[in-house]
Amino acid sequence: MNPNPSLHRLRIASLIILILVCFQFAAGMILNLFVTFPAAGTPGFTDRYLLMAFAATGPWLEIHWLNGIVIFALAIAGLSFSFRGTSRRTRAAALLGFLSVSIAGLSGLLFIASGFANNGYSYIMAIAFVSTLAVYFDLLYSSNQAIR
Repeated sequence: MNPNPSLHRLRIASLIILILVCFQFAAGMILNLFVTFPAAGTPGFTDRYLLMAFAATGPWLEIHWLNGIVIFALAIAGLSFSFRGTSRRTRAAALLGFLSVSIAGLSGLLFIASGFANNGYSYIMAIAFVSTLAVYFDLLYSSNQAIR
């Protein structure tokens, strides 16, 4: 039995994040390779443009978007779990994971606002994905070592 329930919750959140991030990657690749983004309209965060973007991309943008929101919420939960009875290294890793998820989400929003045209935002999203994957894998592994 794990004497630290917060560490156990952090491990569960990390595992779920890893699974969802892999699914996020697959949905993002489907968007990148097989979906045509809208060319008409004025890019930005207007209701009209966002509705047009969601309508033009089918369910994949919605799935990618909603999955990202769930990952972000789990990253917040994991960060909060890390502040209860865990090591400084674990707290730092959870914070780095949260920041990686946040950067990926923000760059995704900026990519949409650019009219799906600024590939720099897509690149930042990809780098943040790799960072998120590495950090949460490390959190899962190191928390397993702490339990033993």
